[in-house]
Amino acid sequence: MITIHKFKLELIQIQEVVSPPMEFLSVQYQNNDITVWAVVDTDIEESKTTFKIVGTGRPFPDRNSWHYVGTVQQDTFVWHIFSKRNRR
Repeated sequence: MITIHKFKLELIQIQEVVSPPMEFLSVQYQNNDITVWAVVDTDIEESKTTFKIVGTGRPFPDRNSWHYVGTVQQDTFVWHIFSKRNRR
């Protein structure tokens, strides 16, 4: 079934989320959490998606292997969220 899911991310540099493949819709700061909304097909097998959070002005040497998801602001900080789908 095609549905929209919400995923909360921790404010850490690298983390994994288990879900069906995601089609990203939006990333926003909601209730003190970095939150990603995505369309998923729950009939497709779950796998891991790795998220990387990079602050403005921070090094990011491996840009070519990551997909840009969005940018959020938290007070004076600006975070840029990227994803990479892991194969099983």
